[in-house]
Amino acid sequence: MNLLQWDKAGLICEWTLKHSLRGYFLALNPQFPLYRELRSLLLVLANEFPRGVTSDVVATEREIPKNAVRQSGLVDFILGSRLRTRTLATLEQLGGRAAKHHLVKCVPGESNQSVRTHLKKLVALGLVIKHDEQISFSDEVWTKPLRKLLRGYLRLSPDVKDAIRMAHKSERTRAKGDHRYSLFGRPRMQELLVQLAVRGPTLYTRLLASARARWVDALDIYEAMGVVCVQKSSRNTIVSLNRAHPVYRELLKFLLSLSAETKQSTTDLSVSKETYSVENLFVKPLRTDVLIMVAVCEEISVRDLARMFREYDHASIATALLRYEKLHVLTNRKEGNVLVSTMNEGFTQYRELRNLLVAAASRFPQSQYLALATSIDNRGSAKRRPTAKRQRRKRRRSSVV
Repeated sequence: MNLLQWDKAGLICEWTLKHSLRGYFLALNPQFPLYRELRSLLLVLANEFPRGVTSDVVATEREIPKNAVRQSGLVDFILGSRLRTRTLATLEQLGGRAAKHHLVKCVPGESNQSVRTHLKKLVALGLVIKHDEQISFSDEVWTKPLRKLLRGYLRLSPDVKDAIRMAHKSERTRAKGDHRYSLFGRPRMQELLVQLAVRGPTLYTRLLASARARWVDALDIYEAMGVVCVQKSSRNTIVSLNRAHPVYRELLKFLLSLSAETKQSTTDLSVSKETYSVENLFVKPLRTDVLIMVAVCEEISVRDLARMFREYDHASIATALLRYEKLHVLTNRKEGNVLVSTMNEGFTQYRELRNLLVAAASRFPQSQYLALATSIDNRGSAKRRPTAKRQRRKRRRSSVV
């Protein structure tokens, strides 16, 4: 890291004295947010590598003029570049040791190839060591103050810390084999909606970087339904959840529960539309209709769902139910020879998801969810009808004999 980078980041302050033999002075900026951690690291490095360091040129904080001190918050450049700072901060957040492929995918805002290339430089510099595809900090004298500096950086950068946590959680889910399924389709789309719920109105490019996606095709679908609003200008594009949507509150609580957050950092935008919808809230109208009807009816069979929605066939409904069972959202039990599906109360976000589904059914009467549920209740439960059919068959056989 050269002096121009340090000056740009605000790590140093400079001043001149007219009546002095030296004339030009440099010092660490005492107003820098991580001044203490950085100073302790540099002192350890100075003791370890004493080349060119003399005590007569060291200035104290009292000798620094007030006009030379400036405020700065560019903590991304404390280690020379944002890529290096975030790579080492991700390793610290992961406990100081992580698999190489896992670390590469968890660095926020950077491409996988750039992180792989930079890890080779860090290994060559001796900052980290690689053993059996495992990356960890090297055992040196300056490792402890370096990790302390990185913890301070994570404390001052909550967005970076949250992005690392989300990426770590996503990679753990991928390792378990559940990465192909998500309530909102692709896991990237669910991460994007969760980031919107936590951050509030966000720049489109920054949102894609936090969700680790290059583009999101489904964002236009959510904008058409009124769930997401997009404000475009000549300079940037801002994306936000739409507070004017009828199920905004329930959706926000559900998304926050997915990220283990209790409240939002900023208020979302509100854009009114002529019509709102929830038909593609869970990627497809079929999946949305099936999930809402299971929540409203409490228990329902595939046959009942096929009678409600004539546009869907029996096989597609069964496939949708199976998908939700793999996500542990739904569960089933057998009553006689009929398989009845219900919501899984052991699901972590069961209460928030059920409130969202019931609100969607009650606030969109044009979808006729409640009317269809009432018609099923009037006809009787699904588990009783096959028994009645067997009784009728027995009567016919007895009459024939």
